[in-house]
Amino acid sequence: MTNIWVCKPDGTIQCDEDSKEITLEKMRDELASIIGEDNIVSMKKTSRPMIQLCGMPTGSMNAYEITERGAFILERGIVGRQGFNPCSPEKYAQSLSSEVNIGQVIGSLTSCNPTTVKELTGHPLRVYKTGDFLTRDWRPDRVNIEVNNEGIIVDIWFG
Repeated sequence: MTNIWVCKPDGTIQCDEDSKEITLEKMRDELASIIGEDNIVSMKKTSRPMIQLCGMPTGSMNAYEITERGAFILERGIVGRQGFNPCSPEKYAQSLSSEVNIGQVIGSLTSCNPTTVKELTGHPLRVYKTGDFLTRDWRPDRVNIEVNNEGIIVDIWFG
């Protein structure tokens, strides 16, 4: 059985002295409510490189080592990942090697995305299968739903 690490930003924002850090312990409690206390093995503070721009996250992250069962619950459970994503070095390398679209950065700072399924009504929609080619146009109000070959939703995002 192989454990994996998941990370979530700690809530600190560049140039914002009022942004409050979510402690490792508090976020651990949140994760435990999703996957269960027994599925969390360890925790630590970490960081990832972040572009320097006021209003963007600092890159400071809370990281948790979780069991395979915990990862399964996090990925496939009813409440979803809730911002906890794999934090492997490969994922960081991917994010660093991709081009930064300043329009995306500004759009993400100024958009107000829905927080409930009901609030998605009226938004443009794009549904695609994993591996499909996508246009690179950035539309902050567009809902994107990624499905696998079996038609199961694997990701939902805006842009």
